[in-house]
Amino acid sequence: MPTLTKVGDVLWHIVTPVVCMTYGSLAALSRYAKTGVLNVIRSDFVRTARAKGLSEFQITAKHAARPGIIPVVTLLGTTLPVIVGGSFIIEWIFSIPGFGLLSVQSIYARDYNVIIGTTLIVAILTMVGILLSDLLYAVVDPRISFR
Repeated sequence: MPTLTKVGDVLWHIVTPVVCMTYGSLAALSRYAKTGVLNVIRSDFVRTARAKGLSEFQITAKHAARPGIIPVVTLLGTTLPVIVGGSFIIEWIFSIPGFGLLSVQSIYARDYNVIIGTTLIVAILTMVGILLSDLLYAVVDPRISFR
């Protein structure tokens, strides 16, 4: 089989697992983003920007977007371990060799060393996700500083 055909075959078979893994997270993130931006749109400083005569695009992009995505930044910290946890199920269902399938098989085989290792990796990913979330707070909200 030529290389291009193999790549096309892999891409064709990866679409469904990727959709399954990202669908729930994207739905939740988009819902929180919409709610956050709508709450900010009702704020006094947005009303003042409208009174100054700024366009709706400028108001949304410059004044409402950054404070509106703070709830999304909060959720991004926990999304990384949730995706890894979802990969356990997705890799098991679609028989994809990976971290999740290894974890599930090691649980069935009672391979405690692998179970401890995968638990440690998930814990580290959780801490890294929360750290990234905290660092993104400083980027999104200028009022937050780490001193």
